[in-house]
Amino acid sequence: MSFASEGLVTFIRTQLVMARSDELAALFEHPSGSVHRRFEICRAYFHERQTAQAIAQRFGLHVGTVQATVRDFAADPDLSQFFTATRPGRKTSPKRERIRERAATLRRDGRTLGQIHQQLGAEGHEVSESYLATILREEGLSRLPRGGPPPRPGERAQDGSEVPDVADARELCLEEGRIIYTDTAGLFLFVPLLLEAEFARAVGAARYPGTEQIPAVQALLAQLASKLLGKRRVSHICDLATDEGAGLFAGLNVLPKTT
Repeated sequence: MSFASEGLVTFIRTQLVMARSDELAALFEHPSGSVHRRFEICRAYFHERQTAQAIAQRFGLHVGTVQATVRDFAADPDLSQFFTATRPGRKTSPKRERIRERAATLRRDGRTLGQIHQQLGAEGHEVSESYLATILREEGLSRLPRGGPPPRPGERAQDGSEVPDVADARELCLEEGRIIYTDTAGLFLFVPLLLEAEFARAVGAARYPGTEQIPAVQALLAQLASKLLGKRRVSHICDLATDEGAGLFAGLNVLPKTT
């Protein structure tokens, strides 16, 4: 080997040694990226045979994170897939795309939301009506074209649901011996507490607004009913719009709708 060649080799070795630093070494002790972190966890667990607890302490992770990582890798140990970064953006699913296309086709055929839900169920697609409503809204098919007057109470709406009666305190029937079928009988356990707290008197003293159709006390009881039943949003009260028991608790024939 010539003198020049020896000098070049010495220079390269010197540069490689100089490239080492505590900062670069720390990158491997404290991985920040998700791919690097997964690799170091799996290497420590499977190759170095460290415990999940020790790995969690080493990298400052929850032991459940370590356990989930090694479990997922063991289930599908594909190095080319598991240690790659996922690209940002919407994840597509062939099954969901088929449901989306089928739902849109049925809507264009004039099917209601309830009919679409029933048809997809018959075809083996178990999806909720709320998910279907989201699909149709994203596809610009949330509404069917109107054909005639709006449906009346007791008839079917465009989405296939039953149109409830209009809430009106004057329509409340308190006939003796009348039987009411309800899924919300637990509401009446709170009636003694409301009477003890003089709820109606407090509402009157606060001068809450009301109308002859829905007085202030009935309006607030309707909102209270939804909260007592675990409805997180007022819009979810429509699920109770045909339950006469919930209406009776509020002093109405039925609970008022969202609008």
